[in-house]
Amino acid sequence: MAVKASTTAGKVLAVLDAVARNQPVGVSELARFLAEDKAMVQRMLVTLAEEGWIKPEGERRTKWSVTHRLRLLADIACADSDIITIARPVLEALRDETGETVSLVLNDAARFIVADVAESDAMLRAVPRVGMEVPAPISASSLAYMPFLPVGRQAAIIGRPPTASDEEMLEEVRKAGFAMRESHRNDETVSIASAVRDKSREPLAVIVVTAPQSRLSPMKCETLGKAVHKAAGEISIQMCG
Repeated sequence: MAVKASTTAGKVLAVLDAVARNQPVGVSELARFLAEDKAMVQRMLVTLAEEGWIKPEGERRTKWSVTHRLRLLADIACADSDIITIARPVLEALRDETGETVSLVLNDAARFIVADVAESDAMLRAVPRVGMEVPAPISASSLAYMPFLPVGRQAAIIGRPPTASDEEMLEEVRKAGFAMRESHRNDETVSIASAVRDKSREPLAVIVVTAPQSRLSPMKCETLGKAVHKAAGEISIQMCG
């Protein structure tokens, strides 16, 4: 007999996720974000606060942020902490070399999550947030990651079996060593990504350079693509060492 999922637990987790992504955030904003009843959201917030997962913020303490408990749990449970530590100096070096923001994106089933960011100091820059979910399958991150997966896992990310057109596109990425995509949010940025791979050549993560489109000529994109591919290779070597 199948066991039914707890709808209450699901709502608590949804509220915790929303607080982490939008902190500091108030109950009204959360209710709109989640399309839920304000009273229900307030009950979930009180529960999370009593258990130590979130804390009140602001002068009137009417907004909420996550506590260090969430980060500590992630550090204990996440097997990817090594790659974040190894990747950090490479991200910073690539940021300094290119002058653009560089991020490390990790895959969690069909989701791609920004795990670390080395921010550009340029006046005009693109800055993904740590913890932000990168949309799949339309992002440079997913396109850089998928060529090295079996078809079944590609289908899980795309949401359907890959077509001949998909396979052709992924083969082009595989040959180039990097993928490039304009932002889906129409904010005139371009992301260029390359996969970090393990000893068996399975993808582990993605290195992404994100830059304003106005600074990128076709030649500059090619140069950035090669630099990102090289950085991903450096991390791959260290992970396999």
